[in-house]
Amino acid sequence: MIILGKVKITEPQYKKAEITAIDSNIVYEINFAKHKAFNNDVIKYDVDADNIIEIISTEIKNKIIPGILIVNSAYKIGYKRNNIPIYLFSPLDYKYPKFYVASNINKHKKTLQNYYAIIKYDSWKHKFPNGLCTNVIGPVGDLNSEYNIQLYNHNLCNRVAKLDRKEYKIHNNSTIYDIFDSEFLQKYNDITKLETISIDPPNCLDIDDALSIQDISNNIKKIGIHIADASAFSEKFNLDLILQKRSYTIYCPHKKINMFPNIISDNLASLKQDNDRLTLTLWIEIDNDDNLKYYFER
Repeated sequence: MIILGKVKITEPQYKKAEITAIDSNIVYEINFAKHKAFNNDVIKYDVDADNIIEIISTEIKNKIIPGILIVNSAYKIGYKRNNIPIYLFSPLDYKYPKFYVASNINKHKKTLQNYYAIIKYDSWKHKFPNGLCTNVIGPVGDLNSEYNIQLYNHNLCNRVAKLDRKEYKIHNNSTIYDIFDSEFLQKYNDITKLETISIDPPNCLDIDDALSIQDISNNIKKIGIHIADASAFSEKFNLDLILQKRSYTIYCPHKKINMFPNIISDNLASLKQDNDRLTLTLWIEIDNDDNLKYYFER
């Protein structure tokens, strides 16, 4: 019986897999170790002969695969024609098999450590597929390497978003008055004389919120929650394509990857002391009887 199905690897090292028939959702559980297909591949499969007839579609060529390059091993796999050693590569994601990967990592020094690396799929002609090493992260056990490989492992290591400073004629010393015209700035209320505080740690660059409190009568206090208006910069610099690819800022122990380009996150939109900035503000008025009134303003 021939089916069109989707592959799902269910145990490490391809010991087991499921093939789900696309037209009937019937699941066939098989030992997949001898087959040459990847997780999520759509295949034409002969159930009776336990044989893949054809791979209809695959995502493997578009994947980056983080894992460990097994350099510290007594087992030698071989060399490429240009005398580059071939190592075994163990992906962090168990849904992938091991790979054969050529690397010059030992060209200038003999290392006794295994290395975290990033590879891409190349071909599959032997027991394991061949991979191309695109990036060596660092030695296993090194703290920064451990942090960085987890970013790749969870698909969080997108390149830092950049803004064409020449096109928009901006630099680190630019102000909101260099970027926005007076007509646009008139949409905002001027609260620059108001005393505010933030609770961000020392040396923080992306200060995105601040608080204020005022006595506006004997009975009423006015609390302001001021949020950096990053949307103004998104519209001004047409950042829609950048933000479609990243919807988060990542705070790691060793570095930060901003959602917005650094010049915006860490400078132009950051609520730094003694710099005029654009904010969205939630005002909350509270009286002695704990009655609340709140409203938004720019």
